[in-house]
Amino acid sequence: MGINLKKHNEKAYQKIKDMLKETDRAAVVHPTGTGKTYIALKWIEETSGKTIYVAPSNHILSQVKEDVEKAKESGEISDEQYKRYKEVKYVTYTSLMELSKMESGYDNIIIDEFHRCGAPEWSKGVDRIIKQSPNAKILGMTATPIRAVDNKNMADAIFKGNVASEMTLEEAVAEGIIEAPIYINGIYSLQEEIKRAESNIEKISNEETKKELRKDIEEAKRHLEQAEGLDDIFAKYAGDKKEGKYIVFCNDINDMHKKMQESNKWFEKVGETRIYEVSYRKSDKLNEDTIKRFKEEGEKINLLFCVDKLNEGVHVDGIDGVIMLRKTGSPIVYTQQLGRALSVGNEGTPIVFDLVNNIDSSEYIYEFMERVQKIRQERGLDEKNIGNFKIFDIQRDVKEILEKITEKLGRTSYLEKIYEIKEWMERNETTRPPRVGGKDLPEEERKLGKVLGTIRQNLIKPYKELKTEEEREKYRKRRPEIEEIMEIVEEIDKNNIPISLRNIRDIKEWMERNETTKPPRQCGEKLPEEEKRLGVALGVMRKSLIKPYKELKTEEERKEYISKLENREYGTLSRKQFMEIIETVEEIDKNNIPAYLKNIRNIKEWMKENDTTIPPSCTRKELPEEEKRLGKALEGMRHRIINPYKELKTEEEREEYISNLENKKIESLSRDQFMEIIETVEEIDKNNIPAYLKNIRDIKEWMKRNETTIPPSTVGKNISEEEKRLGRALSNIKSRLINPYKELKTEEEREEYISKLENRKRESLSREQFIEIIETIEGIDRNNISTSLSNIRKIKKWMERNEKTIPPRSGGKDLPEEEKGLGKALVGIRQYLINPYKELKTEEEREEYISKLENREKESISRDQFMEIIKTVEEIDKNNIPTRLRNIRDIKEWMERNETTIPPRKKGEEISEEEKRLGVALLDIRYSLINPYKELKTEEEREKYISKLEDREQEPISREQFMEIIKTLEEIDKNNIPTRLRDIRDIKEWMERNETTRPPRRGAISEEEKRLGRALSTIRHNLIRPYKELKTEEERKEYISKLENRGKEPISREQFMEIIETIEEIDGDREKLTDLVEQSKATQEKVAEAKKLESMYEQELKSKEQKEGFDIQDSDN
Repeated sequence: MGINLKKHNEKAYQKIKDMLKETDRAAVVHPTGTGKTYIALKWIEETSGKTIYVAPSNHILSQVKEDVEKAKESGEISDEQYKRYKEVKYVTYTSLMELSKMESGYDNIIIDEFHRCGAPEWSKGVDRIIKQSPNAKILGMTATPIRAVDNKNMADAIFKGNVASEMTLEEAVAEGIIEAPIYINGIYSLQEEIKRAESNIEKISNEETKKELRKDIEEAKRHLEQAEGLDDIFAKYAGDKKEGKYIVFCNDINDMHKKMQESNKWFEKVGETRIYEVSYRKSDKLNEDTIKRFKEEGEKINLLFCVDKLNEGVHVDGIDGVIMLRKTGSPIVYTQQLGRALSVGNEGTPIVFDLVNNIDSSEYIYEFMERVQKIRQERGLDEKNIGNFKIFDIQRDVKEILEKITEKLGRTSYLEKIYEIKEWMERNETTRPPRVGGKDLPEEERKLGKVLGTIRQNLIKPYKELKTEEEREKYRKRRPEIEEIMEIVEEIDKNNIPISLRNIRDIKEWMERNETTKPPRQCGEKLPEEEKRLGVALGVMRKSLIKPYKELKTEEERKEYISKLENREYGTLSRKQFMEIIETVEEIDKNNIPAYLKNIRNIKEWMKENDTTIPPSCTRKELPEEEKRLGKALEGMRHRIINPYKELKTEEEREEYISNLENKKIESLSRDQFMEIIETVEEIDKNNIPAYLKNIRDIKEWMKRNETTIPPSTVGKNISEEEKRLGRALSNIKSRLINPYKELKTEEEREEYISKLENRKRESLSREQFIEIIETIEGIDRNNISTSLSNIRKIKKWMERNEKTIPPRSGGKDLPEEEKGLGKALVGIRQYLINPYKELKTEEEREEYISKLENREKESISRDQFMEIIKTVEEIDKNNIPTRLRNIRDIKEWMERNETTIPPRKKGEEISEEEKRLGVALLDIRYSLINPYKELKTEEEREKYISKLEDREQEPISREQFMEIIKTLEEIDKNNIPTRLRDIRDIKEWMERNETTRPPRRGAISEEEKRLGRALSTIRHNLIRPYKELKTEEERKEYISKLENRGKEPISREQFMEIIETIEEIDGDREKLTDLVEQSKATQEKVAEAKKLESMYEQELKSKEQKEGFDIQDSDN
């Protein structure tokens, strides 16, 4: 299952996949209506991770979502695939621009209609999402990558020229992907055109010409009266269908509303109409609803009026045609309007009603048809049953008459006007032709200036652009006045000294008059107006005339540049004039050398003489004076003029900075001089490779030479000296350069760090050099994936694929081999990699541990790789909490909440359900988990026990989790000492302190002994005796269970056993007497002897009582 692509899109999609294997971005340039959206949907379907879909408007996004819903309803995509589409974030360019805190870290970015990204504000949002997702793959789609506004190619700007698939509209029609339309051409406003022509004819002074043109106008009117009206045109070509869908393109809102009122009459011979309107003045939601109704409502002729809302992006299925009422000379806009009617899958042949003569305005469609035919011939498609454009020019005769009138008007008008211009120049005794703009310019001069511009643009320029003599001959026949007009214009230009040349001569004369080698400045306090004017002129000349010329590299490019100057419409410059300007500026600069420029040239010369790429220094002792002087000069230059310039962020700020340099009073610097300084310093830095950069390049070269992805090491057997050196260098780079940078949290801190590297005295690093080091190390680390990292990534992927929070196990019945292998790998990672690290207590020890991992001979692991392993395991453990661990945490939390040291009980009066549940859980943990562990005697047995917990099939518990349970329980028991246990410990401690085997008595003199004697009696009577009277093991277990769960003073099994053992230890010596008494009762023969012994014993006790103060009543026996 999945999105089914048509053959042409399947080819494009395969090219995209191939390109994205090699680079991070790919663009698709296919005409409107060929199904580009489905390519994007297929890409979403086959990729994983976070995806964002960016488009110019909500219309387009709604349409994308609608396509997904249709695919779901038709069963083309599965529920799982549908879920993937729903995870995508859909946003408009405007939304990106307005988001203050944008999500980052996208894996896939789709940019629809990407040519719109050239808009300044929109480009910021797109640039930001790309910057914040450095590892993302980017797919772009458009019908045309060229912006109509500035001719900028956005495929180059955003996608670095990576166009995976490109198809023109001509190719789509030639291949039969899109059906060619029926094209109806006419002029909706012919009546107005005739009125305008009549008005222009009346202005002609030549009566004979005026009379001739009036006849032509009358003929045009007769033809127009006989022509079909709009209602007839629509009835004739729209067919017999009483319903249909047409998109109507208008010039502006006012024009649209006017046409909407007239439109009812258009189709009155066909059927009833229904009007819809979309525009930028309405909300996206309202426009979406309108388009939806336009699509769905039937039984009438639906007309969707718009200005520019549907020029791009929004596709409406099932369109019968478009009606062009918007005049345009732009091939891009024209193609977009035409594309609304041409779409893969549309039923029937689409119709284009061009009612504003766009077809003739641009001649685009005729060229288009020629290109279609050429493609068919080249690809051998002539035999295929593929249609071509069918063009019906319904008012050709009227248009031809109007064109003839316009041509005659132009011919007469241009010749008359050029003589008016010549007469004006003679009258005003000037060689300068009339200007178009300027302060206090007379109206007559302004009008004549506009006319001269029109003549150059519309008459002379098209003639000069013709390449062959045959073409020029045809042009002269059509416009016989051209030769006479050109002769006059050439004479004007010959006598008209260009402003640039006049200005440079004035500058030279001003410098000679003022006896100075410094050129005029643009601004400054109390600066004379003349100097200010000449300074501005010199600045403009340098920027717009000389700099572009000097940036050219080849002689051919320079010749072409001068040729364009000679042939441009305004301010033409001959080769000789341009060379005069160049030579004068060079002479000015040669005599005006500021100290900064002189110093940088001397530094360059010094480095050349000393055959070194290292610039002069000023920091080391015993340096030659010359080097010290040049080193200080270089440092001063960097500090005072270069670094402040480089810190500026915008082009406007940089331009202002250079302007300030040019205009400062002391040591001013021209733009060219400053650029020379900048370029020389950059060249010095480029050739002055710091040790860090040299080492990283050597490391990269060593790895390439040895065909390895493992970086050089510092330790190991049979390791070469070269590898040792490079290994030490790599470790040094990471610890001293990269790690401090990566530890910085904000962009400001990182920028400051780089700035310090650039400006430090020794071994400075430019931004480009530092970035090269960073990227090289990231590449090394990316390709040097250790087994541990590879395994942890596989484990993470396995858990995501199987939708599990429980990590893979290493043992169990019928366990898949994959899970078993990953489980063993996880156990190994925990045991040999993570646990040793976590057991370290100080930061120094941890740093040393990571350093050893980075430098070990086999399977070295970088800091970033190790941190990734740590974080992944922590994430696994965080999500994988076994029931018993959760219970012990709940118990701990319950005790803290209730401010008690007594753990929860499972029975008792007025006990809550929560306590009951936790009490049962605590009992389960003790019996099922802890007691079996504590009964084990050897370390090997305990290790084996934990290993089984980690690897068991259900509810596995990791070592860390088990240790947490043990420690929490020990803490609970440590703080929860029952009174009886505390008393027995106090009794034992008292006996040890008094160095006696005799237990404390209740009738003793000391208060402490008396208290402990009573406690001992209570323990024997209430606790021990009932237990000892029990005969079976089951009864004893039940007795202990009751102690553990009683309401007040519960006693655990361990605590009770401690009490029993302590009592038995106290009573150790008295057991012999007990045995003797029991034996004497067994036989009647020895009763007397027993009594005698008893009497003797009592006497002995009394004797002891007198000596030690012992009370026989205290004894239970």
